[in-house]
Amino acid sequence: METKENKGVTLIALAVTIIVMLILAGVTISALTGNSGITTKAKQAKMLSEAKTEEEAIRLVVTYTNMQKNIGEENIIYLGEPLHDKDLVSGDKWKVILDTEKQEKYGTGWYFIEKNTEIEKYGKTKNEWVVNYEEGQINQLEEDKYMQISYANGLAVTDGLIFNADAINMEDSSSWGEGVKVYGFDDENESGGYRDNALYFDGINDYITIDGNLNVDKEITLEFYGNIEKCGNNRFSFVPLFSAYNGKNSGTAGLCMRMFSYHQNTIVTNFGYNSCGNKDVWEGNNAQHNLAIRYNIKLNQDVMFTATYNYENSIYKIYSDGQIIKEAKISQSYWENFRTNDIPSIKYFQIGKSMWNAITEYFTGKMYSARIYNRTLTDSEVLENYEKTVAYHKIENSK
Repeated sequence: METKENKGVTLIALAVTIIVMLILAGVTISALTGNSGITTKAKQAKMLSEAKTEEEAIRLVVTYTNMQKNIGEENIIYLGEPLHDKDLVSGDKWKVILDTEKQEKYGTGWYFIEKNTEIEKYGKTKNEWVVNYEEGQINQLEEDKYMQISYANGLAVTDGLIFNADAINMEDSSSWGEGVKVYGFDDENESGGYRDNALYFDGINDYITIDGNLNVDKEITLEFYGNIEKCGNNRFSFVPLFSAYNGKNSGTAGLCMRMFSYHQNTIVTNFGYNSCGNKDVWEGNNAQHNLAIRYNIKLNQDVMFTATYNYENSIYKIYSDGQIIKEAKISQSYWENFRTNDIPSIKYFQIGKSMWNAITEYFTGKMYSARIYNRTLTDSEVLENYEKTVAYHKIENSK
């Protein structure tokens, strides 16, 4: 009969034999017992298969990945897509996640785990997450309460975009578009200029020009996001946003197109000086060319205004913060006159400077973004621009 002692020796011999065979097969002792060894991997696989929640499974992955990193293991595979802040290093590879509910930005150091990402031994994720392996942080992203911003999609719709200044590129005017010039911002003792993720206009001599007619003969979208700080008190005081110069009309200093607000209760846009043919929107019998929309404008409050016109259907729209405040059909002859007699000779567009009733005004306030398109943005595109631009600006400005 085999004694207990002999039985123990037999088991030990068997274990030694197995270890020797594994070593001969190229498996080291550390591979068996180390943090990244077979035993540890088996334990991790078992724990993942028993994980009760996605968060628990992801936390196990983070813990195991950090163990691999700490022992110097090479070729570590991280679960998720690496995110990168926009900087000189990331170039055109930058991508961030904005949590619009928590007002958080996730960039360099974070990984984005999409829905349906496969976690070995656990299954596919049903939610989306951001993970910081270095700090051990795991945050779930709620559907429709976050957005992805990257080099590929930026903060705005890019189709037809010919001028763009926003929170991503505001510091570098050479990146705004072709033929861009800035005036006044570099004056000595200047109160304007770039700071706090905004371009400050001093209301004295700061403005921007963009050379050419920008090929807006059939469609146009004008978009301005900022903060109006001042509107004069006299009868004809106004706040200039956009204008276009072709030198033809001496009464308006050669301006053939303008977008401005006055009396803090009206947004005005004009394309040429013929009657728009719609009494519902023209300013009055003496100014039938002005598309005047009543709207209460509050000083020192952030707002985005967007104006669009489409030649095919003769529809003019004005939006505030991504929402339509007025839609009007105007006569096709109104735009036909503008595209035939004015657009071909436009020398440049302006932002922050215009003339109305023989008075030249300069914008006083902050510009967070401004865009010009040579096509008509749809309602959903206008809203998309608003949501992305405002979310990014607010999060960047809260740092």
